[in-house]
This record gives sequence, structure tokens and C-alpha cells, in this order.
Amino acid sequence: MRKKALVISILVALTIFGLTSYAIMRHNEMEVARMTEHRRLLGMKFSYARVVMRFEPFGSLHERTEVVFVHTEEEAVGFPDHVKVMWPGRLTRGALVEINDIIRRDEVDVSEFGLTYPITIENVVDDWEKVFELYDVGFNNNQKSWVTGMAAHHARDLDDEEQNDE
Repeated sequence: MRKKALVISILVALTIFGLTSYAIMRHNEMEVARMTEHRRLLGMKFSYARVVMRFEPFGSLHERTEVVFVHTEEEAVGFPDHVKVMWPGRLTRGALVEINDIIRRDEVDVSEFGLTYPITIENVVDDWEKVFELYDVGFNNNQKSWVTGMAAHHARDLDDEEQNDE
């Protein structure tokens, strides 16, 4: 009888140990998956801001764990040091001109991405995921090249227009 109780105690202890080990392993797997998804999203946001929409400032992500988009440089004040805060600049406006030109010229259906024409600076900041998906999925490689290549050209044109208005 004592032997039977000892065997049952050992089996119960092994079961508890096994369940605890499994729970810890699952927690660690979920944490790794969460961190991987966070890094993927961080990289996607940074790529969108730097390459596609040319947000400012152009600094790196060094020691930053979060990216936040704001509408103006003034709104960027007061964020903690670990946050990379970026806003649309003149090159963003230039890229936006080309994006809207492509949409109009090639009759891209932006409603498929939850957007309406024309794409605005507000869309670029507030609906960045939709605009990124439009660029990433809705544009072919040639159109993407035009967006990045023509941003500076359009920005200069917009600067000239603003100077002429003054």
C-alpha cells in the first residue's frame, strides 16, 4: 500500500512538473511570437516612413522600440526617448503627388484598400497601414519606382508653387 502511494505521488509530481514545463514553454513561444510580430511591425512602419513616404527626421531606429507617426514636427514633442517620432515632410508631399498621379492615370481602385481618392497627408499619417498596403500590394514595381524616384521632383515643384504664391 505504501509502495502504491509512493508511485501515485511520483506520478502526480511528474504530471505537475510536465504541465508546468509545458505552460512555461508555451508562454515562451508566445512571447517570442509577440516579439517577432512587434519587430516585424516596427520594421514595416520604419520602411513605410523612410522609403515610401519619406517622413522626417531620417535618423535610425537605434535603441528605439516604437515608431509613432504625427502630423507635424510640433506634435512630436514630449515622447519618451525609446520612441522614434516621424512626421510628413516636403518629400512626403512629393511622394503623395506621384501616388495620386498613379491612382488617377492607372485607374487604381483605392476603395479596395479602404481609402478614397485623393490620398491625403491625413491618410498618410492616420491610415498608414492602408496607404502602405495600397503601395505594397496595389502598385507594381514600376509604379513603386516612380513614387520613390519622383518624390524629390514633385517636392521641388510644390516648393516653387509656394514661393510663387507668396
